[in-house]
Amino acid sequence: SMDSCRELIAHENGYWYHHTLSENNNHAPVLNDDQQKMYYPEEMMWLKGQNQPRKGFGKCTMSNKFTMYNKMLGHQCGCGVKGYVPSHSTWVYNKTNNAADVRPDTPTAGTPAPATKQQNNSRTGPNPYYYAHSPTLRLARKLANANATMCFSGDSIDYQIYSAFHNNLRRMAQIHRLHFPDEHKRGGDLVSVVTREIPVKHATKPGNVDDWFLYGHRPPDGDDSFLHAIRPPPHGFGSLYSILETKAFFRNEQSPGTGTKARIRYYMSYGWSPWNVDFMEDCSVIIMNLGLHYHPDGNHTGKETRHPLMDDMLAAIMYLSNFTASKDNRIAVWRSALPQHFPTRDGHFYGWKKMQKDSCSFIDKRNSGFQQIYNKVYDEAFSKLCQPRQQMGERAGQLCYHHSHRCEINPLGDVGYQTIYNFWRTNNCTEQMEREQLRLAKWNGIKEKHVTGTILRWNVFNLFDQTKWHSKDLDCSHFCYIPPLFEAAFERLELLISPLLASF
Repeated sequence: SMDSCRELIAHENGYWYHHTLSENNNHAPVLNDDQQKMYYPEEMMWLKGQNQPRKGFGKCTMSNKFTMYNKMLGHQCGCGVKGYVPSHSTWVYNKTNNAADVRPDTPTAGTPAPATKQQNNSRTGPNPYYYAHSPTLRLARKLANANATMCFSGDSIDYQIYSAFHNNLRRMAQIHRLHFPDEHKRGGDLVSVVTREIPVKHATKPGNVDDWFLYGHRPPDGDDSFLHAIRPPPHGFGSLYSILETKAFFRNEQSPGTGTKARIRYYMSYGWSPWNVDFMEDCSVIIMNLGLHYHPDGNHTGKETRHPLMDDMLAAIMYLSNFTASKDNRIAVWRSALPQHFPTRDGHFYGWKKMQKDSCSFIDKRNSGFQQIYNKVYDEAFSKLCQPRQQMGERAGQLCYHHSHRCEINPLGDVGYQTIYNFWRTNNCTEQMEREQLRLAKWNGIKEKHVTGTILRWNVFNLFDQTKWHSKDLDCSHFCYIPPLFEAAFERLELLISPLLASF
């Protein structure tokens, strides 16, 4: 709806307000009893400055509690940046934004603001049932109602985002059980979460890094000697060897013994990897990103693929466009690059000798531009193959046009970058090529005709533009587990894809 579109724009134009709490400071905001139920008791101690979260990898792996700050998030854990202070952080709609029917300075649902002393005494303030408003839970329920599978594809940042979704679901269930034991006894967990790892079996024997990434060529099967669980190429960094999956089960309160299920998955890809897509056919929503493992200067060559980021972007856009065009009830989303805060001229990493100091720094917008280099390359790539989707027709009218791109592509086109079709052709994958030709002929009536697909843009750069939330000094790319940060990110994703999920 246009209301959700305006709310999405207002959300994108918001800002962070960090509440540092202290029982000894009468001027500081204080969380009331209901708001304290968002936290574990030890977390409230951290917020009041009476204790500090434990740091260190070993500490992160010891507890089964999904506590903020020191829970594993992908490969990283702990908020170890110098000067980090725990806070109750609120993402607030921009007071200068007039595009939305949202009150200025209104906290977003996933990050409620604390009450003042006066509000606390009068028992006013946000709805106590934060659990009903958690964007992670809301989005998971919508995925479950649509019987959908949401798939994150990318590098260690996407692994962190996938982990945050899983952590938030577990955290909500644990804290609700802690603070509302009677409700838990009557109705059980808010959500039941199960995880598993799905092994990937590639039908080829090992090649080397150049075979796979640079040339897109897989050696012939021959003796069927590929060793399962070894990354293709063997010892190649960041290639898919298993799929991580989180299943979220929700009870149907009107029909005991029944319920719905959402599936959330992570596909590891540290560069454009066309051999992964066969494993993504049953995804309903694909959220993809490339960038962190491409050099920030020159042609932005991939550290693994050795292709320019622009070429790999164009190949990925062709794949995602064809993904949404080839079947109903599919959504493709491109995630913006997150900010890097290395102490360099533009925040990107150019080697340890280029560091100007030993901690993460705010980005100098004069040198880097607001969105840094990777997002500029994304914009250029989309402009080559796509146009912003105008408000046309009932389905298109549900989308904010500047968040949605219509991309007209030829899936079987002979281009100079490594598309899915070029990868199939290089490796003589005749079954896949014939299947695609038949599908296009059935879809369009003739072979090799252009198709039009839609890709949405999930822009979250400004949410993560916080230097103190990185996992440690001089890891200025990865973030620690800050629940409000990821709740705000998933709220923006929910606003982006909910209109299309509702039509499944």
